Amino acid sequence: LSRLIPGVLVLGSLAAACGGSIDSGSKGNTGGEGAGAETGITVEELPVKYAETICEVFSSCVGDLWQVFRPGETCMKNFQPRAEEELAPLADSIKAGRVKYDGSKVQGCLDDVLARGCQGFNDREPASCQAAIEGTVAQGADCTLDEECAGDAYCKLGDSCPGKCAPYESAGGACLSNDNCKSGLKCDDNGHCVPPGQEGEDCEQGEAKC
Repeated sequence: LSRLIPGVLVLGSLAAACGGSIDSGSKGNTGGEGAGAETGITVEELPVKYAETICEVFSSCVGDLWQVFRPGETCMKNFQPRAEEELAPLADSIKAGRVKYDGSKVQGCLDDVLARGCQGFNDREPASCQAAIEGTVAQGADCTLDEECAGDAYCKLGDSCPGKCAPYESAGGACLSNDNCKSGLKCDDNGHCVPPGQEGEDCEQGEAKC
């Protein structure tokens, strides 16, 4: 999904957020205004659908290694709660008009993510994901969530909220997570965007650095 797919692995974070929550009593209309807002996958359904897709891709990439590094756990058990927590503020942004959500296009996004397989973890989201969840906040303006930022930008957080929409970081740029970096880059342990390790290079056991 827009700004959620890039660089996301079960061991990583989803997106930067300053806060917010989904009203558990609301149903159906959470998608807000716009074509497809009340059809397809609703915001309430999104975390589970998203987690299922990521776990299917992740499992195809690592096979049985999940049980080696996380014995007794499953991808969904580990990742779904995180998806629910990180996606919770999205509904508030949609209601405020800072994000356009089209539930009728979400399944197409998830299908494209699944089709891209392991390589998709190193790249920005497919165009179909941008069409499903589209930010409306311009670069330099206040934001509380990555998804609010329009175009090739993320919500750059400082010492306090709100943040400011800023361009994705190039190689060497400061970062808090993979989501801050341009497509094809990862955020290293020193907080800088770097190319992922290539075949034959050293890597950390159990960490998705390659």
